[in-house]
Amino acid sequence: MNRALACLALAACSLCLACAAPASKPAPALEEAPPWEPTRDVPEQLLAAYPPGSQQRSLADVESVFALHKQAITREFERRLRRPASGILVLSLVLSNTGAVEFVQVTAATSDLLALSKPVEALVRSFDFGPAPGSGHFVFSYPIIFLPH
Repeated sequence: MNRALACLALAACSLCLACAAPASKPAPALEEAPPWEPTRDVPEQLLAAYPPGSQQRSLADVESVFALHKQAITREFERRLRRPASGILVLSLVLSNTGAVEFVQVTAATSDLLALSKPVEALVRSFDFGPAPGSGHFVFSYPIIFLPH
């Protein structure tokens, strides 16, 4: 999966969770994906309420935290949706310079995944991204892609 997408594919991702074997249908690759722009899909009201500071985090930093919590998000997906579903949840997050999640909100979701919005927000609110150099808030959007088995 292209790292510039800033995506974490869950459920039937490009690797099967149980055995780390390739899934039957790999995610489609994109030609020349643009570089990660953390605030690209963040609502203007959120940027006004939490002006980004000088704090810098890389896409790899963000992805590593979501990867650590992949199983918990997958469990929530399986618990809440007892039928096959796929889609995208786009989260907008605000991190403090200590790495705590100060604000998280699902800003876009496909209809199959609307029931996951609040539980995923609550789960992501507990993530610790660790301290980062700089000051102020780090504001970004991050899509989570759920693919069917």
